[in-house]
Amino acid sequence: MIKISCFFKLTVLIVSLFYSVTIQGKNPIDSLDHRKTYTYKEINKYLKKYNKDTTKQKELIKKFKKEGFAYGEIYQLIHLGNNYRKYSLFDKAITTHKKALKTARRIQSDEFIIFCLNMIGVDYRKMDAHKTAIDYNQEALEIAEKIENPSFGILRSIEVSYNSIGNIYFYLEQYDLALKNYQSALNYSKKSKNKWSQSINYENIGKIKVLQNKLDEAENYILKALEIDTTINNHFGRMICYNSLAKINIKKQNYSKAKNYIEQAMPIACSVKNKFYIASTYKNFGHLFLKTKEYEKAKKYLTKSLKIAEEESFKTLLFNIHYYFYEYYQDRNQYQTALQHYKKHIDIKQIFNNNKKAQYINDLILKYETNKKKEQIKKLETEKKISDLNHKNSRNLWVIGSGSIVLFFIIIYFLSRQKQLQAKKKISDLNSKVLRSQLNPHFIFNALNSIKYYIIKNEKHDAIDYLNKFSEFTRRVLEKSVIQSISLEDELYNSQLYVELENARFEDNINFRLIVSENISVENINIPPFVLQPLLENSIWHGIATVPNKKISIKIQQLKEHIHIIIIDNGIGRQKASEFKIKQKTYKNSSIGINLVNQILENFYKENYTLSYEDLKDKLSSPAGTKVIIKIPL
Repeated sequence: MIKISCFFKLTVLIVSLFYSVTIQGKNPIDSLDHRKTYTYKEINKYLKKYNKDTTKQKELIKKFKKEGFAYGEIYQLIHLGNNYRKYSLFDKAITTHKKALKTARRIQSDEFIIFCLNMIGVDYRKMDAHKTAIDYNQEALEIAEKIENPSFGILRSIEVSYNSIGNIYFYLEQYDLALKNYQSALNYSKKSKNKWSQSINYENIGKIKVLQNKLDEAENYILKALEIDTTINNHFGRMICYNSLAKINIKKQNYSKAKNYIEQAMPIACSVKNKFYIASTYKNFGHLFLKTKEYEKAKKYLTKSLKIAEEESFKTLLFNIHYYFYEYYQDRNQYQTALQHYKKHIDIKQIFNNNKKAQYINDLILKYETNKKKEQIKKLETEKKISDLNHKNSRNLWVIGSGSIVLFFIIIYFLSRQKQLQAKKKISDLNSKVLRSQLNPHFIFNALNSIKYYIIKNEKHDAIDYLNKFSEFTRRVLEKSVIQSISLEDELYNSQLYVELENARFEDNINFRLIVSENISVENINIPPFVLQPLLENSIWHGIATVPNKKISIKIQQLKEHIHIIIIDNGIGRQKASEFKIKQKTYKNSSIGINLVNQILENFYKENYTLSYEDLKDKLSSPAGTKVIIKIPL
């Protein structure tokens, strides 16, 4: 009996141990319930251990996709994209994050949609495509801010959106806009009680206040950041704050306070082994001793900083270090050496400016290519509708014809005829849409080239002003492309805007005039949209482009029951222009534009219009320009 009891107890013990080992060895992935809705925070607990393992991430993406577990698939796609971005594989990162976004939209998860949009925004920001990045961050914000009682994850995403947009505006030196977004990010970090993020935003606001020369305000914001970093034991954050406070107090000439802050920053910089901040702290020491005229110490620390910055190619530090060396050698009356450092300082500044211009242009080109692809997709969809409509119409006719009988022939004939007329009208409408979709990229491309040229040749603020005109022109093209007619007033405004855009490429040498007779109400006259633009383009590029004193005018006159729209230029005339077109192989493109104007006018006015040309001559009968006259009914 005793033996049986011992055997029973031993069996129970072995079974218990086996069960315990089985539970401990269970994979956390197996605990995920595929029927449940997960937040990012919840699913992160199960999957974060794989965030740096791209091989495992790809394996899990296939597994979750096969099992239909969308939340797991989105999570892994997000972090796989982040890993691609970490290694500067930006195209792969964008493609992967867009796959995650597509799946998030399919399951209608606002939190993951917002998260994905922000990640795509970061991808584009890392590529220096700042305008595109802002678009994605802004879309994330618009979705998030409409949500009532947002969760912690959504509050965090709103904060990330504002912070990302702020970083972009800071880079573009739009400090007022950057400040506005940093303050919004700070407010949301307070709502989510994220101390680490509050510290970052206080520090960012402080940086802008320094640039605005509001040093007391800047110091208060940095001190708030330092207080939070001390509370949460964030040594890295404290080091950044100490350096920022040192720079502020050097500007305020509080040199003893500045020295105290630098001395607190240095041991932290050395302990975290961050070469950028070690070099930055040495640089601040050098700047401080330069201001206190302790020249040997200043040279010692600036030399240390320069050595690290040159080894690691820290351009932003080198920019300041060379300027401080310039001041140092100026004070020591060593003007030749001072000049050498000043030249290096200027060379780095030029590199910064060139990089920003190139990045800005690339961003515009990227936007253009994206819009062009969208237009091509719309065109293909429209053509497919036309094809389907033709196919459907033919099938209907075959069914009607095969089922027709003599007794009902007349009735069937009229029904068939009616269907044919309706189909032709639909086809005509769709063909018009195809025509407009082909025209829009042409407008955008010409405007984009003008802006690109203006950016290269002019200062940034003028470029931004010109970009506003380009944006307005593009918006008007897209708005008017879906309607059959607009007022003559709108068309004249569009024409004036187009000439202003093209005028950039001639350094504002085109003298443009718009003359409207007092008895004409241009707002009450309808005209097809953008019918004048190809004529103006022809006048500019094949008429006045090569003449020194460029003039072009549009006159609106009423003669009896007709309106005359007259475009006059002082160009080289049609005959000489045709010779240049043939030599430069641009005749075909020009004639396509003029033929398109004829087609648009014929479609709109039928035969009740005229389009004529007159070659202008001077007193010696030499070519003096071209006059184009469009005559339309009142």
